[in-house]
Amino acid sequence: MKYSFGFSGEDRILEGIYKPIIDQPGYYVDVGCNHPVHLSNTYGLYRKGWRGVCIDANIDLIKKHKKYRPKDRAICALVSNEEREREFYKVSNDGLSTTEKKNLSEKEIQVLGYQTEVHHSKTLTNILNEVSAPQCIDILSIDAEEHDFQVLQSLDFDLFKPKVIVIEDETFNIYKTASHQIVEYLDVRGYGLEGFVLKNLYFRLKEAS
Repeated sequence: MKYSFGFSGEDRILEGIYKPIIDQPGYYVDVGCNHPVHLSNTYGLYRKGWRGVCIDANIDLIKKHKKYRPKDRAICALVSNEEREREFYKVSNDGLSTTEKKNLSEKEIQVLGYQTEVHHSKTLTNILNEVSAPQCIDILSIDAEEHDFQVLQSLDFDLFKPKVIVIEDETFNIYKTASHQIVEYLDVRGYGLEGFVLKNLYFRLKEAS
């Protein structure tokens, strides 16, 4: 029996894209990593010997990462395409925490509650440089609750080349693929859309196909 730790089987899909080399240790970057085990896109890979950088603006979750995944680098940071002070809305349901308040419905705010924190955001490029990440990244996972495109924009693709990218986008329309901003953005950087499952898009570097 094979099992998945991801919310929508993301880890199993990533393994399917990488077959047959998934048993070899690789390197991942997990932005908006949330819990180190529950609903994690990368925990299954960690168990297989993969290592990488896990980034989240919620310090409580980063402390859990350091405890349960000590061989990863766990970084508390709010990632964005501009380095400046930004508000971070820490919702009691960790999976809904965001820097985009407009995406929190009044019902969620009333029922769940949240705390407002101020973070000095950092680009993904600067974070990866600080931790001496390798230029060749096997998997980049981005789940930043409606701030995903800005996270993607913060990566210098001349310095870092992920082979596979999984990114959340709840606005994706399969009938308007060519005009989608993430698809367009990654296409000119050499990535092809491999597939779309629920709210995640999967891209592969064309030269790595």
